[in-house]
Amino acid sequence: MSTKELAQAHIRKQTSHRPGHYPAGPGLVFLFVVLPLLLLPVVVRHVAEQRLDALIPAPVAIRDVDLNLFTGRAQVSDLVIGGDGTETILRVPTLDLQFSRRALLHRQMIIHTVTARQPTLRLERTGNRRWNVTEIFRALVEGDADTGEFTIARLDVQGGLITVVDHTTTPVAKSLVKDLALTIRPVPLIPEAKPGQVTGNFQLDGAPVQMSGTLHLISPFVTRLKVNATRVPLTFFQGYVQYYLSGAEAVAGDLDGRLNVVAALNQQEDLVIEMSGAIKGRGVALGFPGNKKPFFRAARLTADPVRASNMPVVHAEVANVQLTGMTVRIERDHDGNFNLRRLWAATPPEGGAGTTPSGAPAPLAIRHLEARDSRMLFVDGTVTPTFTGDLSPATVEVHKPSPKTDRASLKIKGTLGGSAPVELSGWFTVARPLKVYLEGTINDYELSRVNPYAVKYVRHQVQRGRVTTEVKYRYDAGNLAAGNEIRIRQIKVGDPIGEEFEGQVGIPLKLALALLEGLDGEITLKIPVEGKLDNPEFRLNKVVWKALRNAVVKALTAPFRLIGKIVTAAGKITAVRFDPISFPAGSVKPDPKGVKRLHRLAAFLRKRPNVELQLRGRASRQEAKALPKKRRRGRGSTEQKLRKLAEDRARFVERTLVRRRVAAKRLFVLTGDPNAVKKRGAGRVEFRLLD
Repeated sequence: MSTKELAQAHIRKQTSHRPGHYPAGPGLVFLFVVLPLLLLPVVVRHVAEQRLDALIPAPVAIRDVDLNLFTGRAQVSDLVIGGDGTETILRVPTLDLQFSRRALLHRQMIIHTVTARQPTLRLERTGNRRWNVTEIFRALVEGDADTGEFTIARLDVQGGLITVVDHTTTPVAKSLVKDLALTIRPVPLIPEAKPGQVTGNFQLDGAPVQMSGTLHLISPFVTRLKVNATRVPLTFFQGYVQYYLSGAEAVAGDLDGRLNVVAALNQQEDLVIEMSGAIKGRGVALGFPGNKKPFFRAARLTADPVRASNMPVVHAEVANVQLTGMTVRIERDHDGNFNLRRLWAATPPEGGAGTTPSGAPAPLAIRHLEARDSRMLFVDGTVTPTFTGDLSPATVEVHKPSPKTDRASLKIKGTLGGSAPVELSGWFTVARPLKVYLEGTINDYELSRVNPYAVKYVRHQVQRGRVTTEVKYRYDAGNLAAGNEIRIRQIKVGDPIGEEFEGQVGIPLKLALALLEGLDGEITLKIPVEGKLDNPEFRLNKVVWKALRNAVVKALTAPFRLIGKIVTAAGKITAVRFDPISFPAGSVKPDPKGVKRLHRLAAFLRKRPNVELQLRGRASRQEAKALPKKRRRGRGSTEQKLRKLAEDRARFVERTLVRRRVAAKRLFVLTGDPNAVKKRGAGRVEFRLLD
């Protein structure tokens, strides 16, 4: 009998058997590709396509089959799963098989090797519980387990490409696995079979990755792999960086990873992928689209342990993150927008695939983060020249005590501007809407560094001075409430280059400083700032001016109550009035009330060492009769004698203040005043502040 007749007799014999006698599950994929190799090529291709179509809920096509019964070898050309209006799932250009001819005589399928050359596989996640291959996996696993005598000793994958597209992230994440070299031996085709051993390697954007583990295909489907990756570019994970960090993008850096990966079908027959292990990074940099300068850099990064899963949504948890040489760039653009607000501003599209189900875990949860030998850079483009504040070296610690809480504690410690110690602590929310509370101190910061602000807001250069600030900031979804207690020491400002301060506060800056500065050269102000940052009518400079004006008025009012009065209108200072020193008629010595005022004035001036006063004596014509006889009989007219009396009164006050430790250079008696004598009224000495 010829070979053709033998093959035809074999077809008749096989088709007379009950359905399902040959392997089901994953074994059917191989069985119905290998078995028809005994037939003529056209029949082989037709039968294989029919059986695969019945098994796999996706279109299947085979371009050609070439077999050799004498050598026990077969080749399938261009095996395609998917297509006909759907995205191709799997394409194998060449599938080589080597089988046992002797086993065929005993109705056994023993395949020594299957080699898939340059396959391309596309895995798409289209929902929180759905992949494009989910139905295929279910069909394979739920198939008839009666495989008969069917074995595959070894499966090799040589070259090829796997594309993974995750539509559940926003934006869509896309990853490419290239240059596959994979071996599975044996291929487990029945539930009772031992897991196959998996070894292999591949490339992630040029970075080598090695893996080893086990594979079980049928009831249950479980794959367990140990993956060791070296220097994988961070840009490879661009889609997930944008998803986890709300629109940020990977700029530079590479990662090493030692991970355990488990892929399995759960009870609901969803494909669940879980990873755990440790990750190390070098030269990591993150930025925002359209901004050339990264907002985050780290020379070294360690994340350990890391756990990630795709169910119920894509999420990752990291117990500890250690950063060395970190730089965080906090930037405020010309319009006053802060760059880091973008991390909390982005939201997934309403109802989109990336929408997080209620109660689902956050995309990224870091329990503890610590940064050493780091730097925090603040760049403000709203002033000219651009202000740069540098907190370096700095340590940063972030701790989120429990997955159930939405707050993380924050501690920052470092040196600002090379000399000013900074300690801040507080908390912030890790999910939208952003809420922040921060309190702490900035000690002994050199004020001349803030000249861009001084020039813009108060129209003065700061020549010298140091400031210590106690801050309390609360930001709640756009609402800002800040409390600042500022202590300024030994400040000296240059000449004004505008009248902004006087226009906003009511008195010149130098005069305000003189009134505020104490004996120790220190000025203390409490400046609360409140407002809704998202309100188009909110202007930080207006809010700050209002707060500063109120703080100056409040700081001056209390000490002035004993010696005078601060006059205000519409919140501005319109006058600073000292109570005059009163005198009995014709006397150069104050009355008891005037003495008390003089003593209080001396105490005030001792505490305000930079205040300078003009002293102006006053007399009235009504006092002429009360002049001492000696003064009445002297030379000159009565008018001249009264002017002399007025000036003598001012000189008496001057001498008294000097005796009470007020420097004479701060006191200026107005002499030759043609208006020193009035028609009526009590004698007195008046005071005027000198700018």
